[in-house]
Amino acid sequence: MKKSLSTLTKAQYTKAKLEWKQLKSPFSMQHINRCVILASQIIFFEEKEKSKQEVKKQDTKRLSKYEAQHNLRLIFTLSGTVSFYSAFPKSSGIANTKLGEAPELTIAKARKLTDQMKYGVLNNHNIKTVFDAYEQSLIERHNIAPTKFAASSLRTYQCRIKKLRHHFPLKRAFQSLTAGELEKIVDIIIKTESNNQAIELFAQIRRVWRFAKNKFNSGKNPAADIDDFYVSDRVESPRPCQVYTDLDSIAELWINLASAPNVHQKNAARFMILTGIRPINIPQMKWEWLNSIDFPTLITFPASVVGVRGEMKNQKEYKLPLTKAMRTIILEQRAWMENALPNCNPDHIFLQPRDLNKPFAKRSLDKIIKDYSPVDAVKGDKRNIVMKGSAGAFCTMCRSFLNPTQKRLWLPTAIILNTQRNSQDSRFIT
Repeated sequence: MKKSLSTLTKAQYTKAKLEWKQLKSPFSMQHINRCVILASQIIFFEEKEKSKQEVKKQDTKRLSKYEAQHNLRLIFTLSGTVSFYSAFPKSSGIANTKLGEAPELTIAKARKLTDQMKYGVLNNHNIKTVFDAYEQSLIERHNIAPTKFAASSLRTYQCRIKKLRHHFPLKRAFQSLTAGELEKIVDIIIKTESNNQAIELFAQIRRVWRFAKNKFNSGKNPAADIDDFYVSDRVESPRPCQVYTDLDSIAELWINLASAPNVHQKNAARFMILTGIRPINIPQMKWEWLNSIDFPTLITFPASVVGVRGEMKNQKEYKLPLTKAMRTIILEQRAWMENALPNCNPDHIFLQPRDLNKPFAKRSLDKIIKDYSPVDAVKGDKRNIVMKGSAGAFCTMCRSFLNPTQKRLWLPTAIILNTQRNSQDSRFIT
């Protein structure tokens, strides 16, 4: 071959170039054999001309032919090798890869492989496509059962997927990732992310691969081959928040809330102080849950039903007896609502000050706590305030400072007595 190429003239090169352009798909093996000869002549002559002109030699030149109807790319080299590659458009989400070389792989077999890839028999989707499919499945899950998979949960999962996109080679074929390569990516996550983020992202990787193993990876799940404690053994586990507050600070917070510009802000915060229920439960409270509108003594948070998230964390019915102080807040809210109707939400007890047709916003409770708490309200090691359990100010300010096993019904009396500067005795009132 080299001997015949050494005598190649410019006229022969021009003729080979013309014939090369005239050869169009679909190709037979005879056409491919002819392309091998023409490609060798073209590449050899062009490389020789470059050397004469002292052009810096670049990577070995290759020539390509395409069969768009079969998503195939044929690559020819100077040495006479023919390689078959898939050639799917980016919009397909299928990662292109090498299929094989002639003569072991024929053009007919190569076409069959790309057809199988196209119709999902041979999955070769890239990582971006899999992440997109997983995120879409989360959206559909929320749309089907929004009370079971809440919007806040959807946003949390989407944020984690967004993080993972920065750590993964998105154009890489999903099937090509091994457990060892996943471990290397997890190692980078451990180095670049916070301890808690590393733990959460590792768990998210496992969720994605569980979702995708049958749809995109022929039933294989390399993420399951990684040790369960791979991340937790390498990072410090998040500790509960160690900061706390005391009854004096809660009493001062109660007094400060009197200056809140809106009755819903004042009463929503005070009701939570009295009950110690979670921040999410305040916006959920409805008038129909009360045992009486005129003189309520009990509010019942309903249990979960099939396909619907319950109001309480354990998904069970929860009955909360109302003390005199709690009832005063409820009746004040009722009087306000009757005066505001029909220009307000008639279902929920606490409403948004800026939009009276919506229930009170959970995030607003945290802001009210920060705005109206005394300066020295937070006690303990404040360096731990960013640790697990401190996302909501009320977890620390209105619940964590009390022993969960104690009855909370003594708190209203304690607060009243505390405002009379008798805090020392009020701590022991039950």
